[in-house]
Amino acid sequence: MATQTAQQQLYSVEEYLELETRASERHEYSNGAIIPMAGGSPRHNRIKVNLIVALGVALQDTPYQVFDSDQRLWIRETRTFTYADVVVVREPIITADHDTTAITNPKLIVEVLSDSTGNDDRSQKFVTYRSLPSVQDYLLIEQNSVQVEQYMKQGDRHGLLAIHGDRHATIPLASIPVEMAIADLYHRL
Repeated sequence: MATQTAQQQLYSVEEYLELETRASERHEYSNGAIIPMAGGSPRHNRIKVNLIVALGVALQDTPYQVFDSDQRLWIRETRTFTYADVVVVREPIITADHDTTAITNPKLIVEVLSDSTGNDDRSQKFVTYRSLPSVQDYLLIEQNSVQVEQYMKQGDRHGLLAIHGDRHATIPLASIPVEMAIADLYHRL
């Protein structure tokens, strides 16, 4: 007896955008599939807020803008809409042709890792994010230990991985004129 597997419904970009405007929760879009977003823990959100505050202060009066996880990104090469935890963009902000609320030119993308999203952040999202020509740094911040993985773009086909685990160290960023203090990320944790 043959068994049938449930086929996942695929949506056009236009259908996704229409559904997302009416949804009470956020969803990502990947090549026709709509994926619900996971919520964050208090530790996850504390790290995210610490990072946004530190970047906001450091980039004040510069041509860079900091966005939180409510900001949608469009990655044309992989037909993906996603919401990273933190994004930094150098002005001018460039948006998608079919969605003027979705940014296409981030310089820095940050994800705070959780048990449920860590593997995807290191694999599929990493592949997706590095397809953006504008991205120079991708940071993965552990929430349950002091560790930050930094992927820095080195030309079109190469990158460099640096793993930072010293709470008293700083992370020089290739994408923006900031050295991020690791202690600031984990403040009050």
